[in-house]
Amino acid sequence: MGSTQDEELLRGLPADLRASLMKLRSYESTILSKLNGDPNMADLFLKDPGGALVKMGIPISNYLRKCANTQGRIVIPPVKRICLPNGQTITPKIKVRYVPHREST
Repeated sequence: MGSTQDEELLRGLPADLRASLMKLRSYESTILSKLNGDPNMADLFLKDPGGALVKMGIPISNYLRKCANTQGRIVIPPVKRICLPNGQTITPKIKVRYVPHREST
């Protein structure tokens, strides 16, 4: 993957999962363009990464799909308006940005 932290993380994973993730890395530019170009796909990716990859046409192993299944554990809470002391109200927006992997220097 790239940085020392990424390499340490990979070393701690089971060999099958590590191999699946390294194979998936070759599709990085395709995945990023689809995630950044389609808000619905980005939303699906947060909820079901394996399902989103399959929908993108990215081949993934059953093992990786099983590991990527969040089973609904990621819940994006409803946005609540915040009232500031001066009476102004603001509504926060959550924006997830997908960026390419950065090689270590």
